[in-house]
Amino acid sequence: MGTDTAGSRTWLAAGGGAVVGAAAAVAVLVALGWSGERASGADTLTLPETAAGLRLQTIVEEEVRGEAIEGQVQALAETAELLSMSRGEAATDVQVYSDDEFEERVTIWVVADESPALWSSRDSDAMAELMVLETPMEWVERDGEVECLVEPIQLVRRDSGGEVETRVSRCQLVQDGVTLLLEGTRHDTVSRPAEILRDVATHLERG
Repeated sequence: MGTDTAGSRTWLAAGGGAVVGAAAAVAVLVALGWSGERASGADTLTLPETAAGLRLQTIVEEEVRGEAIEGQVQALAETAELLSMSRGEAATDVQVYSDDEFEERVTIWVVADESPALWSSRDSDAMAELMVLETPMEWVERDGEVECLVEPIQLVRRDSGGEVETRVSRCQLVQDGVTLLLEGTRHDTVSRPAEILRDVATHLERG
C-alpha cells in the first residue's frame, strides 16, 4: 500500500496479523462516522463462496471435522444484523473464509451503503514524537481504493534499534454503493487483504 509513511510502517511487505472482533467492528464503524439513517442500495447482497483462493470456512470445517462449529453461523448473522441496524437496515451479508489448513482466515462483511474513509484518532506524528516512539500507535494505509488500519504489534521507542512489526486491524473497500469490511483473527496473518477484497467485490451478487 502506498503512503507517505516510512518503510518500517508498511504492513504489506511483511504481512501482519489482524485482530478480529465482530461486534466491536460494528461499534468502530459507527465511531468512524457511520449513522443509523436509512440507506439506499441493493435489496440483497450475497458474498461469494470463494475469496482469492480461500473457501467458506463452514465448508472446510465440514470436510475436515465432519461438521461446522456449532453456533458459528448464528453468531455471524448477529454481527451482520448489527451492521445493518447501524446503516438504517441496509442489506448485509457476512462470511468467514479459510484455507484448507486454517492458517489464513478472514471475516468479510458487506453492507449496501458507502462508508466514509477510514481514519484513526491515534494517527498522530506529534503524539509519537511526544512519546518518543518510532511510529504512531495506529495509521491508515491505502492500496488504491482499499484502506486498512495498521498498528504496531509492540510500541518501539525511537532510536532503540528495535524493528517495528505491524498488523492490520481492519480493512475496507468502498465501491459501487457498497462497503466491504475485512478482519483477520487475533493470531492469524492477513498478508493480502487488498487482493481478497477486490476478488470478493468482483464476485459479489446483488439482488
